[in-house]
This record gives sequence, structure tokens and C-alpha cells, in this order.
Amino acid sequence: MSSDAREVQRVLLAQVGDREAFDALLREIQVPLFRYLTRLTGRAEEAEDLVQDVFLLLYRRLRSLREPELFRPWMYRIATRAALRRVSKRSREAERLEEYQQHFDREAATPQPPPDREWIEGLLNVLSPNCRTVIVLHFLEELPLQNVAAVLGIPLGTVKSRLAYALHTLRTGPAPEGKQS
Repeated sequence: MSSDAREVQRVLLAQVGDREAFDALLREIQVPLFRYLTRLTGRAEEAEDLVQDVFLLLYRRLRSLREPELFRPWMYRIATRAALRRVSKRSREAERLEEYQQHFDREAATPQPPPDREWIEGLLNVLSPNCRTVIVLHFLEELPLQNVAAVLGIPLGTVKSRLAYALHTLRTGPAPEGKQS
């Protein structure tokens, strides 16, 4: 049985109350979900809390999922919304922009080795939550743009424009405050 078929079977069993199937489903998604939320929030501790919140939401809403084969996009949509709510609450974009600028000022003054993972994740944090989500889903979680649109519940054209804007921002630096989408 393929992993997709096994996942669909677990979803169906969990929907009718099979606790073991639900636990197996959570074990299967825990690592990719944590990785995704860490990239979105930029903080492992916050991602750990969000994973637990998402697990609770999945437990409460699983019976409402009509197409078990779409479990992963549905789970990512729930996770994305939870993360965006959390990120918007703390709203630390001004600090991130300042850190970004300081980092590039230092980089311009002295040559450095290739960027490390922490630097790349810091760079992602310069993007608005909407743009960051598209970048993370498409490039880091390797979802096709059509699936990114499904996860976020937005048109494909919106995904493409956010992707273009994010890539432009990463190449040229952030827009003046208030101009980022």
C-alpha cells in the first residue's frame, strides 16, 4: 500500500473515532508540520506551540474533511492560518527590517562565507507573512504553485504575484514601510 493510500486510510479511520489511526496520522505529519511552521514563524519554540494548536484543530475538525485524499493541503491550510494569526499578533517586522539592514551593512563592509541556514531564515523573515508563506510552501516544502494556491485558498494568479514580489524583495531589499503586501 502506498504512503498516500495509507494516509487516506488513516484519515478515514480517524474520522470515525479510531484513536490509534489519528495518533499514527499525527506522528506522520509532526516533523514536516514542525519544519513548515518553524520556517513561517522563524522561531522553533513558537512552532512547537503551533504544532500542538494545529493538532488540536485537526482533532476538532477532521470529521468535516470531505475529501480524505486532500488531508495534507487541508492540514497545511489550517497550519498556515494559525501561523499567520500568531505572526500578526507579535508584529515584529520593524525589528526584522532593522536587523536585515544591519546585516547587509556588515556584509558590504567585509566579505563573508556563503550564507548559512540561520541567515537565510532571517532573510525570509523580512518578507510579509503572505509572501513568506508562498516562498516556504513552494521552495522549501516543494509544493507546486497550484497546490500552494489550494493550501492558501487563493487564486493561482495571486500566488504567482506574491512569489514574484517576494523574489524581487529578496533580490533588491525590502520596500519602504507600508508598501509590502
